[in-house]
Amino acid sequence: MTPTEKALYMQHLFDIGDVVAIADTDSVGEITGLQVADGQEDLYRVLYIDATGSPHESWWRSSLLEGVDDDESNIIPFPCRCERAARNATRH
Repeated sequence: MTPTEKALYMQHLFDIGDVVAIADTDSVGEITGLQVADGQEDLYRVLYIDATGSPHESWWRSSLLEGVDDDESNIIPFPCRCERAARNATRH
């Protein structure tokens, strides 16, 4: 990675794992990816549960996201691969 690319990635609003609210929705999600391009608005991939309870992972512009205080009340219980693997490993 060039010094210019490093500088671009160091100047972003959110980090992977941050909890954010999505503008004009009631959805709150977790940042799972980041896309930075010179001269363009940063894009963040967000894993969230929509209003119907379905999980989604979509890219959002930084201007459509707002940071949420990361306290115990904002934990989003997404099942991870490791939990599924543990459940499957205990089945006989």
